[in-house]
Amino acid sequence: MFIDLQQNNIESTNQSIDRNEGILKPVITDALNNTIKLLKTRDSAFFQAHLTTSHCPFFRESGRIMETHLERLKKVPLPIRELQRGLVELQRAYLHVHVALDYYWKVVDSVNTTDLLVPKPLSLDDRKMGAFVYMDADAQLLFTAGYPVYYVCDQREFGCQIIREVVELVMPVPPLVVTEPSQPAYSVICTSQARSDKKFSAI
Repeated sequence: MFIDLQQNNIESTNQSIDRNEGILKPVITDALNNTIKLLKTRDSAFFQAHLTTSHCPFFRESGRIMETHLERLKKVPLPIRELQRGLVELQRAYLHVHVALDYYWKVVDSVNTTDLLVPKPLSLDDRKMGAFVYMDADAQLLFTAGYPVYYVCDQREFGCQIIREVVELVMPVPPLVVTEPSQPAYSVICTSQARSDKKFSAI
């Protein structure tokens, strides 16, 4: 799937060689097709388990993108630059589906939602990439699955933030939790301030 497309990967007809155009060699398109078939096997299993999910259109659209670009790479003579662009779009759709399926199989389906309200001992997997989340439900889901979780303000840019240290998350229980009134006291948080910067600064 992930190849650095070069001129020797292209074959041309008598008509297209004068225009410096060509198509991908069958050995490459066959390898791409086999890889896509393996992904579609997982894809079909996902549809059987999540027939009502709102993400099914995403998988169908990504599958259509892969099929369309593969057909163009096999049959339509194009300059190498256009072939490279088509291959990149195919790879992008492949990666999107692959990552989404990994998320569903390894996170959503592996975590029993009935256990989300039950505190569990932390078991972080250092090989897993942390996630920036805002909603508590998402944080709890990823936390239960063993992912590092970083909270950010809703719709706030965090591109300039630098994670200097990763620490284990623990269930806060006395005496770890300070139950005395703060000095100075926190400002009152109104319901209308939900998800506001003032609320976060108060917290």
